[in-house]
Amino acid sequence: MRKLLNYERIRYESDFWIMFLLGYFPISRYNEAEGTLNEFICDRYGYNKHWIHEFKGYYDGIFNENDGYLEDPTTLELELSTGEKLYIEFHPGDTIFFIDNAEIGCIGPHYFIHKIDWPQFISYTNSLSSDQKLLLLPMLAIGDEEREDLRQIIVEGLRMIEVIKESDYEVIENSIIHNCFVKR
Repeated sequence: MRKLLNYERIRYESDFWIMFLLGYFPISRYNEAEGTLNEFICDRYGYNKHWIHEFKGYYDGIFNENDGYLEDPTTLELELSTGEKLYIEFHPGDTIFFIDNAEIGCIGPHYFIHKIDWPQFISYTNSLSSDQKLLLLPMLAIGDEEREDLRQIIVEGLRMIEVIKESDYEVIENSIIHNCFVKR
């Protein structure tokens, strides 16, 4: 049984957004010489390990007992523009994305990303706030023609997250775009 969490409960939670940027873009690179978004966020912002463990329900032994999965994970629920619901289940060892009850992907040791194309993303998010749109980006696949539109969405979303410094937008947006890009 999921423990449902309304978006407004995390909207202004700095630790949530740091966790999100830190861990939900597994193949992000802001340039070939420098490193990953994970490394950048750790270096610039650090992270609150205690908060993340509490939010995700971590306890000693969870990986031995249940391979890092909970029966009652904290689950963010967000109504999409299409009327469907986005559910993001946060487990200590994985994060699973659902639209309604259909799993669309996950971020964990065996991640499955690039499950939503640009037209689907626009359909799902056209009435959402800029920061809410960020939540679906780990599942997005784009080509060259969508890069600049995605860049604008990322910057608008980052502007709504108080903890993120404007001077870091370029690195974060380049990293997320790299994560979402799929050669066609």
